[in-house]
Amino acid sequence: MSRTFEITVQATLENLSVIGGFVVDAMRQMGADDRSIFEVELVVDEACTNIVQYAYGDEGGTISLTCRQSGDDLIVSIVDRGKPFDPKSVALPDVGADLAHRKIGGLGVFFMHRMMDQVDYSYDPEVGNRLTMKKRLAQT
Repeated sequence: MSRTFEITVQATLENLSVIGGFVVDAMRQMGADDRSIFEVELVVDEACTNIVQYAYGDEGGTISLTCRQSGDDLIVSIVDRGKPFDPKSVALPDVGADLAHRKIGGLGVFFMHRMMDQVDYSYDPEVGNRLTMKKRLAQT
């Protein structure tokens, strides 16, 4: 079965709850289990928060999000026209380090790689940034 859900919103912190609700609703319609829904909502929230705060900053813009079911896989695509940012350029945090010695933040990319089965990034001057993540869904 293949289903596609799409939304485009202004890139604001206030719209993060709209994006989260969209992800939850789409995944429920796909029959995804609660753990998968939680993990995908978390990584999408992390990615979109970074787009709002760093890719656009004070400039503003839009975030387009697509959730597509292809068989047992969920493919999430997030597109923005903010500053280019490749998640592969971020060093993964030392999660084994003592809390007192860890840098605050920086866990978003770590969560993406830990909770999703595949993470890809591309930049095209005409399209902008595209973050594509795939997750095998456990069905309810």
